[in-house]
Amino acid sequence: MKLNQELARSARAALESVSGSGSAIAILQAELQQRQLDLQEKERLLAEYQILAPADGELLDLYVKPGELLTSGSRAALLAAGQGLRVKVQPDQRYADLAAVGNKAQVWITNDAGVKWDASVVYTEPLGNAEQGSFTAELAFDQEPPLYPGQLLSVQLFAAKQPDAVILPENYLTMQDGRNGVWKAIDGRAEFVTVQLGIRTGDGVVITQGLKEGDMVLLPEGLQEGQRVFPRKSKV
Repeated sequence: MKLNQELARSARAALESVSGSGSAIAILQAELQQRQLDLQEKERLLAEYQILAPADGELLDLYVKPGELLTSGSRAALLAAGQGLRVKVQPDQRYADLAAVGNKAQVWITNDAGVKWDASVVYTEPLGNAEQGSFTAELAFDQEPPLYPGQLLSVQLFAAKQPDAVILPENYLTMQDGRNGVWKAIDGRAEFVTVQLGIRTGDGVVITQGLKEGDMVLLPEGLQEGQRVFPRKSKV
């Protein structure tokens, strides 16, 4: 009888132990589930408040400390722009031909012209009325330079190569029936020839079609088709 009582007490203690362990496991499982929910919420908040740099680049300077509160528009860091850097320029619309897509350019830091980087025009804003002023063009570098957004730069644009083009002083140009052209001396007589105009430079207008080197060009005042002329050679 005594042995049976001891066995019964042992069985009851074992049962209580198992029951207690089961309760502890259930509590731990509930705590684990709650912690997982807390982790998911913190990950959601982290993604919501994550700050991304506007471009790839090398970190040059950091203006804030971890945990510091930033207001909208505040500077957080200084980056040296990485791949994909572009330079935006706003030339006068008279120089639209220089900023045609594909044309070459050189860029340098304004106060340091000793180092220049090659670039190309990759975007040109559609032009409206030439009297409206400037337009926007964007340049991309052949090789990425160590520049950062906001730097003051100087830009030189180059016209596309035109091996057959001729530069002519603007006072030799005239119009006939709405056509741009010049008067040429051909076999001792004046003849109006239509020309295709290119960009304007400090030396004159680029003639892309209609003239070739060595042509005898006349000043247009008072000339008529077929008029007898006695030109004198001069260098223009």
